[in-house]
Amino acid sequence: MKAVVIEKPGCVELKDVPDPVPQPGEVLLHPKAGGVCGTDVHILEGQFIGQYPVIPCHEFSAEVVDVGDDVEELRVGDSVAVDPNIRCGQCSRCRSGEINLCENYQAVGVTRPGGFAERVCVPVKNVHRFNRCEYATAAFAEPLACVLYGQSRLRVTPGSKVIVWGAGAIGLLHVQVCAKLRGADVTVVDKDAKRVEKAKNLGALDGFVSDDFIDEALKDQNPSGWDIAVEATGSVSALQQLFLHLRQGGQALVFGVYPREDYLSLKAFDVFLNGWSIYGSFTYRYEFAQAVRLLASNRIDVDSVIDLTVPLDDVPVVLERLAEGERLGKVQVTK
Repeated sequence: MKAVVIEKPGCVELKDVPDPVPQPGEVLLHPKAGGVCGTDVHILEGQFIGQYPVIPCHEFSAEVVDVGDDVEELRVGDSVAVDPNIRCGQCSRCRSGEINLCENYQAVGVTRPGGFAERVCVPVKNVHRFNRCEYATAAFAEPLACVLYGQSRLRVTPGSKVIVWGAGAIGLLHVQVCAKLRGADVTVVDKDAKRVEKAKNLGALDGFVSDDFIDEALKDQNPSGWDIAVEATGSVSALQQLFLHLRQGGQALVFGVYPREDYLSLKAFDVFLNGWSIYGSFTYRYEFAQAVRLLASNRIDVDSVIDLTVPLDDVPVVLERLAEGERLGKVQVTK
């Protein structure tokens, strides 16, 4: 079968690899739609927790083409969204309910073969059947689950003033969850005017293009600062900046994936004096099924989030372009 393989840092290609065979408790899937995530780019750049070579793609939907022994809950032809995170259920973190921090964490598309292939095997417990949305929509279950978990850590109530830094795919999901599901008043900041406008179309009340005058513009808009700030760009400089616009007693969600060598520099006294609550957010816990239901209900618009659709053959070039810093927006791969 054909698969996208990252052989080592900086080396990705489309190649023929052996067809996988489902083991007991696994299903064999034909991926139908998959999103290119920043994590896929980080793997190409050498920043990940698994071993090379690896077939990337951890956010995808698929059709069941075969099942292993002991699998009774799914049939060939079923449509499924894939929860890529495999938790052991036995370590101290899992036993305390913090399954996103599993000490024996494995993930489809990260530590084991993923969805940028013609076939992939996945544990049956990690797939969720759906029948009321398209494959392209269901492929957003993983990033939406991450957003839902991150926001579950916050106290977002109707009328909360929320500022979202970044109007890429993740930022746009945050905007929609805050505005459409929580009833918050959302402001978005991004370097791209078109993205800002898209965010406003998806529920943001206000939007600002980040430029040399952004701090003054935000101070004029809301002198006392926002109740909640969400950083969704992966830029430490943006993360640093948002604290200038967080009110006393405010909450900050550190959601982006940042370079490992970068440091956040805050004055300890400012954290103390302002009483800020600062939350990290790694993957999700029990939000995946909720994400699938939300996507099937059409309450979250993901069609507007997709910027570019490409076939599997184009994935190596897309990953290389993204690793070089080109901004392509949200890329989805269809097969």
